[in-house]
Amino acid sequence: MPVLIRSLQNEDPLKIFGAIGLNGSGKDKVVKYLKREYNVPYVSVGNMVREIASKNGVPSNRENLHRISREQIHKFGEEHLCAWPYKELK
Repeated sequence: MPVLIRSLQNEDPLKIFGAIGLNGSGKDKVVKYLKREYNVPYVSVGNMVREIASKNGVPSNRENLHRISREQIHKFGEEHLCAWPYKELK
């Protein structure tokens, strides 16, 4: 972690990293810490999928969110959900 934090403090070009893990593994805790302590912007793909659900009047339960994610990947390609946060940060 020290190497990551050191590079985040530099004025280097945009660096992107992902926090992945099982439910309850602490992903949100890590990104909220980085936001609070180092002002690192973050985008939640889960929140983006929930936004799609909300716009379509679909309840945001796990089954629906998984279905929407699969539909987005099928419609726009596998890289879509990964590229989306990058566009949000630019």
